Amino acid sequence: MAQAAIARRVSAARATTLAGAWPAAAAAVGTLAAVLVLARQARPVVEAAAWSWRFAERAPTTIIGPIGTARLAGWALLVAALVAGWHAAAALGAGTAVAAELAVLVTGVRDHAAPGWHLLLAVVVAVPLCGSLLPATSGGREQRPLPGRFWAAAAAMGLCASLSAAGAPLVADRFGDTVAIRTIPVARIGFGALTFIALLSLDPPTRLPLNVG
Repeated sequence: MAQAAIARRVSAARATTLAGAWPAAAAAVGTLAAVLVLARQARPVVEAAAWSWRFAERAPTTIIGPIGTARLAGWALLVAALVAGWHAAAALGAGTAVAAELAVLVTGVRDHAAPGWHLLLAVVVAVPLCGSLLPATSGGREQRPLPGRFWAAAAAMGLCASLSAAGAPLVADRFGDTVAIRTIPVARIGFGALTFIALLSLDPPTRLPLNVG
């Protein structure tokens, strides 16, 4: 009977640990997704700035347009809310982004980017952020903020994802009046950025601030 009682207590403790870990894990996944989506929105701006610096004649006249500007500003505010610890506001912002992208998709508003893709990105962020607000059954303990090392890794991932957009203009060469883009170095830059982001993504989840202990 004693062994059965111990087994029940261990099972209950494991269930409590998993339930308590869910909000922290969801917050981490949602935060990483939001940072990467912000980096994705910034890539056209980074690329245009690099073209303007290297070859002014290749700089695009229209970078992201009014809808793209709204997306970039909105995701920047959402990430800022996460940095400040305002998870409820960030979740609300992600839900608003889903509604806005759905409206763009349904109404057929002229957009330079694929609205369906942006809707999917918004959903990927909104689901875990909203899930992180669910109460954890861990003795009523509050979820602690994400640690500094997590934010350092997330910032490195975001910078890598956005700055890699400057690869093409940085490795381009001028031959008379023609500007040629070297595809192999560009592919290497993209592959290196993806590898770096993938490696960093394996590190932060191992250091989540669980609401158990």
